[in-house]
Amino acid sequence: MNKSFTDRTIKNMKSWYFLLRNDPEALVQTRTLVMGIIACLVIYYGGNSVLINPKQKILIKQQTHRQELIASTSGQVSPDLTPVIQKLNSKKMAIQEEIAVLINQEGFLREQWEILSDPERFNKIIFTMSSSAPVSISENLDQMTLGETRSIDEFEIHPSTLTGDGDFQDFLAYLQYLENRPEAENIDNLTLEGLPGDNTSKPAKIHFSIMISRIKLKKPT
Repeated sequence: MNKSFTDRTIKNMKSWYFLLRNDPEALVQTRTLVMGIIACLVIYYGGNSVLINPKQKILIKQQTHRQELIASTSGQVSPDLTPVIQKLNSKKMAIQEEIAVLINQEGFLREQWEILSDPERFNKIIFTMSSSAPVSISENLDQMTLGETRSIDEFEIHPSTLTGDGDFQDFLAYLQYLENRPEAENIDNLTLEGLPGDNTSKPAKIHFSIMISRIKLKKPT
């Protein structure tokens, strides 16, 4: 079948060639027609190369870039940040409330500390001038010496040294009394010396020396 089609095509081409060779007018028309077809092809391919192909390349490039973006974000869903922001705001409010509570507590503690470290209140305690004192030590005191004020971190330490003579049992009750009083923040340098007795049944006498410190909280700067 292919051979028959080829033979017919060759035969027709020979007939056209013979016809054109012997008919100058038909040759001119055919040549004009062929030149027109060639011109159309040139215009088509030129316009396609100059106008259509660049636009197609740009469009293909844009489509490729878009597909790459879609592929890179496929399966990824933009997260809703609203719950995260709400959670952070809740934590922020909770922290602010805690800070406010701590500030109030600090103010209260400073106020209480100021009361406990008041010099007049402190003196009433160490001289057993308070109604809660089990004994009176003031009549047994020989001397009171104020020590040098020291500064440690946020505190000021104001030491006072008391010396005197008295009954051992009374001094022991006085010492226990001081240990239970928050005003007497620090008890140090305690010395006891027995005094000669008179061989009677009276309580033993002692000479005592004790340092009691009042601790004051510094004011915030």
